[in-house]
Amino acid sequence: MIEGFDVRTLALTNLLLGVVLGLGLLTFSRAHPSFKGFHQLGYGYLLLALSFLLIGLRHYISDWLSVIISNTVLLISIATLGCGLLSFFKIKRRAYIKLSTVLTIILVPVFIYFTFLNENVNFRIITASIFVSLQFIYLAFKLAVHFKEQEKSINNQFIKVLYLTFLLAGLFFIFRVVWTFSESHLDNYMNAGVIHALAILIFQLVIVITGFAVSWGASDKLANELELQATIDPLTQTFNRRALEGFAKKEISLAKRLNNDLVVIIMDIDDFKIVNDEHGHLAGDQVLIEFTRRLKENLREYDVLARFGGEEFLLLLPDTKANIALTIAEKLRKTIAAPVFLLNKNLHITITASFGIAINKGRKIVWQELLSQADKALYQAKAAGKNKVNLQTAKVITFNGKEIIA
Repeated sequence: MIEGFDVRTLALTNLLLGVVLGLGLLTFSRAHPSFKGFHQLGYGYLLLALSFLLIGLRHYISDWLSVIISNTVLLISIATLGCGLLSFFKIKRRAYIKLSTVLTIILVPVFIYFTFLNENVNFRIITASIFVSLQFIYLAFKLAVHFKEQEKSINNQFIKVLYLTFLLAGLFFIFRVVWTFSESHLDNYMNAGVIHALAILIFQLVIVITGFAVSWGASDKLANELELQATIDPLTQTFNRRALEGFAKKEISLAKRLNNDLVVIIMDIDDFKIVNDEHGHLAGDQVLIEFTRRLKENLREYDVLARFGGEEFLLLLPDTKANIALTIAEKLRKTIAAPVFLLNKNLHITITASFGIAINKGRKIVWQELLSQADKALYQAKAAGKNKVNLQTAKVITFNGKEIIA
């Protein structure tokens, strides 16, 4: 046996890794409860650490603990880790739980038989290796399917790292089964040889790579959440102006390429200052929340709603004709004006809004000019008595050989 490469030393190393990663992930899961599966991963690592502690104490404690319980806990720890991973990636785990449960139930009597009734270290290794390989390969398969489904995402390489890790680990344990079948009778697992010590090292690699990959995945998700938060208005949960500029750039490019219409509707709550002055800013915030909720419920899936100012909102309607835009705006106007805003038992507020619409098509679309036209239309709707819808059609004229919007 290579010095430092014996089963006991590697088992106790895995104990240390399992405890550190387990406690780290449990701490992380408490700080970020929205990340599903991290607490299971933490408990899985701790169970794995317990299993290797019992294995490392072989011949110092009873065979019940160092053989039966240690291997049972080993399968349970892999099952717990697997459930944590599947939960994290929102993959169905019922079949995996059933598989792990059946394997664990079978393992106990088999190990009792080959430990106390007909001691055979080789058959214990073969049984454990088959069961571990089944768990690993199943996880690899589920993660590989998930990777294919997420293939268009540019930030999913950590999933590939995980499924390849479990696949290679599963294949190694199949190789270990074949090796052990042809191997001479083993009297002492702690001196079983390099292949069996390597099996403990494979677990070590699985622990390290899994911990690295899920940390990578969590970091990626946190970055996406922060990016999303930077584009969302925190009060109304609509897009902010920063996000709107991005959507506008994309939709203008598409409209120019396909020669489609692009509509902008600017909406402003009428006399909103009075709401704040008479009922307070908290009531004003509730009005804004209810206002945007009603808008969202009456929009198409591909329409873009953004908060443009304090009580001013903007709608971006891709590939929409003028008559459809008018119909949508009028529907929204009636939706806002008809029901009373019930903010609490004692506070009922009637709200109206004015709508300014601008439309242009294809290569003639200029974003700032389109906004200006919608703003003019809104001003006219306000001047006409508020609670109105007004359409401003942009006119294109030629000046010094160049087309401009008037």
